[in-house]
Amino acid sequence: MQISRRFLSVAIAAVALAASGPAFAHARLVHANPAKDAVVASPKVITLTFDDELVPAFSKFTVTMPMGSQSMPVPVKTHVDKDGKTITGLPSSKLAVGSYVVHWTATAKEDGHKMTGDVPFKVK
Repeated sequence: MQISRRFLSVAIAAVALAASGPAFAHARLVHANPAKDAVVASPKVITLTFDDELVPAFSKFTVTMPMGSQSMPVPVKTHVDKDGKTITGLPSSKLAVGSYVVHWTATAKEDGHKMTGDVPFKVK
Protein backbone atom coordinates (compact mmCIF):
# COMPACT_ATOMS: atom_id res chain seq x y z
CA MET A 1 0.00 0.00 0.00
CA GLN A 2 2.90 2.36 0.78
CA ILE A 3 4.35 1.98 -2.74
CA SER A 4 0.94 2.62 -4.32
CA ARG A 5 0.45 5.87 -2.39
CA ARG A 6 3.96 7.03 -3.29
CA PHE A 7 3.39 6.19 -6.94
CA LEU A 8 0.05 7.99 -6.90
CA SER A 9 1.62 11.10 -5.32
CA VAL A 10 4.38 11.19 -7.93
CA ALA A 11 1.89 10.66 -10.75
CA ILE A 12 -0.34 13.50 -9.51
CA ALA A 13 2.66 15.83 -9.19
CA ALA A 14 3.80 14.95 -12.73
CA VAL A 15 0.35 15.64 -14.17
CA ALA A 16 0.16 18.98 -12.31
CA LEU A 17 3.57 20.03 -13.64
CA ALA A 18 2.69 19.00 -17.18
CA ALA A 19 -0.59 20.93 -17.05
CA SER A 20 1.11 24.08 -15.77
CA GLY A 21 4.02 23.92 -18.23
CA PRO A 22 2.46 25.88 -21.11
CA ALA A 23 1.49 28.72 -18.77
CA PHE A 24 5.18 29.47 -18.31
CA ALA A 25 5.68 29.67 -22.08
CA HIS A 26 3.68 32.89 -22.55
CA ALA A 27 5.84 35.68 -23.93
CA ARG A 28 6.37 38.24 -21.18
CA LEU A 29 7.94 41.64 -21.69
CA VAL A 30 11.29 41.81 -19.89
CA HIS A 31 12.79 45.03 -21.31
CA ALA A 32 11.52 48.10 -23.13
CA ASN A 33 13.49 50.96 -24.63
CA PRO A 34 12.21 53.56 -23.87
CA ALA A 35 11.33 52.06 -20.51
CA LYS A 36 7.88 52.31 -18.96
CA ASP A 37 7.18 55.89 -17.80
CA ALA A 38 10.61 57.10 -19.02
CA VAL A 39 11.18 60.70 -20.11
CA VAL A 40 13.56 60.66 -23.08
CA ALA A 41 14.77 62.56 -26.11
CA SER A 42 12.97 61.50 -29.29
CA PRO A 43 13.96 57.84 -29.79
CA LYS A 44 15.19 56.78 -33.23
CA VAL A 45 14.47 53.15 -32.36
CA ILE A 46 11.95 51.54 -30.02
CA THR A 47 12.62 47.99 -28.80
CA LEU A 48 10.67 45.47 -26.75
CA THR A 49 12.37 42.28 -25.58
CA PHE A 50 10.46 39.23 -24.37
CA ASP A 51 11.44 36.14 -22.38
CA ASP A 52 10.32 33.69 -25.05
CA GLU A 53 10.74 33.31 -28.79
CA LEU A 54 7.94 35.01 -30.73
CA VAL A 55 5.82 34.21 -33.78
CA PRO A 56 6.77 37.14 -36.07
CA ALA A 57 3.46 37.18 -37.97
CA PHE A 58 1.55 37.77 -34.71
CA SER A 59 4.02 39.92 -32.76
CA LYS A 60 4.15 43.68 -33.25
CA PHE A 61 3.53 47.03 -31.66
CA THR A 62 1.94 50.34 -32.52
CA VAL A 63 2.62 53.76 -31.06
CA THR A 64 0.01 56.37 -30.30
CA MET A 65 0.08 59.90 -28.96
CA PRO A 66 -2.89 60.48 -26.63
CA MET A 67 -4.87 63.61 -27.56
CA GLY A 68 -7.62 64.18 -25.01
CA SER A 69 -10.17 61.40 -25.36
CA GLN A 70 -8.60 60.15 -28.62
CA SER A 71 -5.20 58.92 -29.74
CA MET A 72 -3.23 59.84 -32.82
CA PRO A 73 -1.36 56.91 -34.42
CA VAL A 74 2.35 57.38 -34.98
CA PRO A 75 3.76 55.65 -38.09
CA VAL A 76 6.26 53.01 -36.96
CA LYS A 77 7.66 50.11 -38.99
CA THR A 78 8.23 47.03 -36.80
CA HIS A 79 9.89 43.65 -37.19
CA VAL A 80 10.97 40.75 -34.99
CA ASP A 81 14.78 40.62 -34.77
CA LYS A 82 16.91 37.57 -35.58
CA ASP A 83 17.09 36.68 -31.87
CA GLY A 84 13.36 35.89 -32.12
CA LYS A 85 12.64 37.67 -28.82
CA THR A 86 12.94 41.37 -29.69
CA ILE A 87 10.53 43.55 -31.64
CA THR A 88 12.19 46.64 -33.09
CA GLY A 89 10.31 49.66 -34.38
CA LEU A 90 11.57 52.60 -36.40
CA PRO A 91 9.43 55.76 -36.21
CA SER A 92 9.00 57.31 -39.66
CA SER A 93 9.93 60.73 -38.29
CA LYS A 94 11.23 62.42 -35.16
CA LEU A 95 8.71 62.17 -32.30
CA ALA A 96 7.49 65.55 -31.07
CA VAL A 97 7.54 66.54 -27.41
CA GLY A 98 4.65 64.86 -25.61
CA SER A 99 3.27 61.60 -24.23
CA TYR A 100 3.26 58.32 -26.16
CA VAL A 101 2.07 54.77 -25.59
CA VAL A 102 3.53 51.64 -27.17
CA HIS A 103 0.72 49.06 -27.53
CA TRP A 104 2.22 45.60 -28.05
CA THR A 105 0.96 42.17 -29.01
CA ALA A 106 3.29 39.19 -28.70
CA THR A 107 2.58 35.55 -29.47
CA ALA A 108 4.91 32.94 -27.99
CA LYS A 109 6.24 30.40 -30.46
CA GLU A 110 6.15 27.61 -27.87
CA ASP A 111 2.47 27.78 -26.91
CA GLY A 112 0.88 30.21 -29.40
CA HIS A 113 -0.66 32.25 -26.59
CA LYS A 114 -1.16 35.95 -27.36
CA MET A 115 -0.16 38.50 -24.72
CA THR A 116 -0.74 42.26 -24.90
CA GLY A 117 0.41 45.29 -22.99
CA ASP A 118 1.27 48.97 -23.02
CA VAL A 119 4.45 50.93 -22.37
CA PRO A 120 3.85 54.65 -21.81
CA PHE A 121 6.72 57.12 -22.15
CA LYS A 122 7.28 60.84 -22.71
CA VAL A 123 9.48 62.75 -25.13
CA LYS A 124 11.04 65.91 -23.70
